[in-house]
Order: sequence, then structure tokens, then C-alpha cells
Amino acid sequence: MARPSPRARGFTLTELIIILVIVGALGVFAAPRLDVTGFDDYSFEQELKSALRYAQKAAVASRCEVEVAFNDGYAVSYTGDPDDGCGDGEQPLGHPTRGGPFAGEGERGAGIVSAPEEIVFDTRGRLDNGHDIDDTVDIELRSGRVLTIWADTGYIDG
Repeated sequence: MARPSPRARGFTLTELIIILVIVGALGVFAAPRLDVTGFDDYSFEQELKSALRYAQKAAVASRCEVEVAFNDGYAVSYTGDPDDGCGDGEQPLGHPTRGGPFAGEGERGAGIVSAPEEIVFDTRGRLDNGHDIDDTVDIELRSGRVLTIWADTGYIDG
């Protein structure tokens, strides 16, 4: 039985260098054409939806009103009556996984175009901004998408 030659295995140094040059050239020409703004827009939208849903659930669970304030980003805080055990006025709501206040803003162009200054979820998870039962609140994002919150249920659609 003949043994294979040790030179028959693997790649030569020249072949490896050629592959590295080709991969490097692809990286130089293809990387600048990658558009990540779609990913940023989607990420911000999902993060905002999560914050709104968390604020609604926190209002129901704590029996305290929870406010979501909007600027280019958002910030979530308890706003209930201190006599009801809801903290001292506006107290930031902590982020459930990364700690610190639950707030965020868009990166690289992602963000909010139009929204009310704030929305408040009552202790039943409904909007408590003086809205009628059939009202909706729209939050328009820079991506062109619109999140709709139904006043009577607090349902976040979008």
C-alpha cells in the first residue's frame, strides 16, 4: 500500500495569499455598499414597541401610572401618586435586562418623526391622557412606519 506524499495535503502558501488578496478586495469594494439603515430602523422600532408594551404591563403589575415621554427617542417612568406607593413623582422605570433607566434613542437616522409629548398608561393598561374610548395615538417613525396605540385597550399595533 502506497503512502500519500506529505506534499499532497493542504494548500500552498501562494494559494493562501491569493485567497487573502481576493477576500480583502471583496471587503474593500463590498463593505461600503452595505446599507445598515434598514437594520437600525427595524431595531429602533422593535425596541420602542418593547418599551411601550413593558410600560403597559408595568402599569398593570404595579398599579401605578406609567408614562412614556417622547423626543427623538423615549423614556419610561412611573408617574403615579406617591400616596399609592408609586414612588416620588416621576421615577424612571428600570430596564428589565440591562439595568439603568428604560430609555432609548435612534442611531444613524432611526428615530421618531411625530408623536405626542407623552402617553400615560393607567393601572388597567389603557391610555390615560384624556382620550375617548375610540381614540388612537399614532407614533410616526423616520422609517415611514406608524405605531398605533388603541386608547381603550392599550394595544400597540404596527
